[in-house]
Amino acid sequence: ELPFVNHSLAAGRGEPHAGPSPGYIAAALPAADGEYQLNVLSDTHFSALCTLLGQPTWPSELRFVELSTRAAAIRRDVLPALQAWASTKTKREAA
Repeated sequence: ELPFVNHSLAAGRGEPHAGPSPGYIAAALPAADGEYQLNVLSDTHFSALCTLLGQPTWPSELRFVELSTRAAAIRRDVLPALQAWASTKTKREAA
């Protein structure tokens, strides 16, 4: 994983954290032609991201609601979905 992905998800493990809401993503992620910046700073942002990924129910699922399980669920489910989605997009389209 990219270092800042680890940092932005660290709050879900009770580690020191500054930036977005605990356990959400703030990172440069790969697109087809480079990287794009993704900043998920709130529950509202996360809900919009899940809708974009075709998973509008994710924000209400306990694994994403509970801070103790959010980071693991994002690593397991959201990051792979983002990678698949962005793999066919230019960095401009993904941003």
